[in-house]
Amino acid sequence: GALLATAQVALFDRAKARYRAGFGAIDPAEIDEMRLVDLTTAIWFREVLEHAREALGHYAVFLRAAQAPGESVALRAAIAATLRDQHGAWRRRLAAIAAAPPHPAGPLAVQAVFVGKLIRAAATGADTALLALAREDFAAAIAGAIRPEKPYAHPKPACQPGPPGLAEQREAPLRGPEP
Repeated sequence: GALLATAQVALFDRAKARYRAGFGAIDPAEIDEMRLVDLTTAIWFREVLEHAREALGHYAVFLRAAQAPGESVALRAAIAATLRDQHGAWRRRLAAIAAAPPHPAGPLAVQAVFVGKLIRAAATGADTALLALAREDFAAAIAGAIRPEKPYAHPKPACQPGPPGLAEQREAPLRGPEP
């Protein structure tokens, strides 16, 4: 009940404080596109290496609130506020480095890459191949957000890690069970 809700809100507050501290370490006037890529990568690495369990708990709360909307009205409001805050922060950061207004979906795309990579790395033990791609993935997301007409092309798109046979599985037609 109330104790769980308090703990969940505390998870949000700590994550928000860590992100703000990371971005607050550098004067916003000194942040250009590549500095934003580097800073985003550094914050992501800290989350993966120092706060992985808490990050998984943080995003598990998002999922729980989505699965049980009637149980967690206050929590859903806190999550919505967190998402609006993150979107606004990314929008401001991207607008500050872009020559033109960023793509409207740009902040969401950058946040999705950050969260998706974070959950995958934290849940799978931060595979070296995944860690090695982090900066390039953030560079691609940020470039696509601020230059949607000419998005950054990842230099090694084929090196995305995955289990053996995954490419073949993606190419295989969907079939039902054998009779």
